[in-house]
Amino acid sequence: MIKTPLVSIITPSYNQGMFIEETIKSVLSQDYPNIEYIVVDGGSTDNTLEILKKYEGRFKWISEKDKGQADAIDKGFRMSKGEILAWLNSDDTYLPGAIKRTVEYFKSNPGVSMIYGKTYCIDENGRTLGEYPTERFDLKTLATFNYISQSSVFFKKDAYEAVGGVDRELSYSMDYDLWFKMAKEFRIMYCEDFFSCFRLHRESKTVSERHALLSNKEEMLKYLKDAVSESPIWKVEAKYDLEFDDFREDKDFKKVLEVKPLSKKKRKNEG
Repeated sequence: MIKTPLVSIITPSYNQGMFIEETIKSVLSQDYPNIEYIVVDGGSTDNTLEILKKYEGRFKWISEKDKGQADAIDKGFRMSKGEILAWLNSDDTYLPGAIKRTVEYFKSNPGVSMIYGKTYCIDENGRTLGEYPTERFDLKTLATFNYISQSSVFFKKDAYEAVGGVDRELSYSMDYDLWFKMAKEFRIMYCEDFFSCFRLHRESKTVSERHALLSNKEEMLKYLKDAVSESPIWKVEAKYDLEFDDFREDKDFKKVLEVKPLSKKKRKNEG
C-alpha cells in the first residue's frame, strides 16, 4: 500500500436536504490529504441540488434517477478510483480524523481487507442518543445480529470487486449481505475507535417505512441460509419478529434498534 492511498467515499442521496450538508462537511473537513468524494443523487426534488451546487468543484456529484440506494452505491464505487472505499449515507457524518486513522490501521495490518469501528447514534438535531451495539468480529454472532455499523466501515476496492460488490436487488440489507461475502473470502478487523455518527430520525430509511424491519428480515433470511450454513436461523427469525412487533407498538427508536447508552465517563467527556 502506498504512503497515502486514495480513499473514495460515496454518498447515496435522495431528498435529504435537511442533513446532507452536514454529511458533506464531515467528509471535506477530514485531515487526510487524499480523498475522492462522490455524491450519487437519485434525482432529489427538495433543496439537495442547491446544496450540492454550493460545493461545485470540491467533489464529484451526479443527479439522475436510479434503482435505489444499492444501485447508487454501486454506481459510485464503479466511478471511483480509490484503493480504499466506504459509503456514508446522506444523513450520517464522519467524526474528525476517522479516515486518517482508518488508513493507518490498514497500513499497520496489510492482510486486512475490511475495517470497522464504533458509531455514535444521534437524533435529527445531532444530540447523542448512545452508541451502536458494536462487537468484536465473530461470524456466528453476526448471523444473529448485524453488530457492524455501516457508517464506520472501510474496505479495499480489490476485495469489494472480488466478492461482486453490493447486491443491487436488496433494499435494506445490502450492507449486511456485503459483510458476509467479505468475511467468507477476506480478513475483517474491528477497531475500538469511534469513526462516525448514525442518525436516527423519522424520515430515515431505517425507521420511516412501516414495513422496513419486516422487509429487512425477509431479505436477510433469503441469503443467510446460504451465506452461513451453521447460523441459527430460528434465532434470527425470533429476534426480527420481536423487533417488528416493537416497531409497530413503540416509537422509541433507541429500544427498537438496540442503541447502547453511553457510559458515565463518555457522558462526562461530552458534557
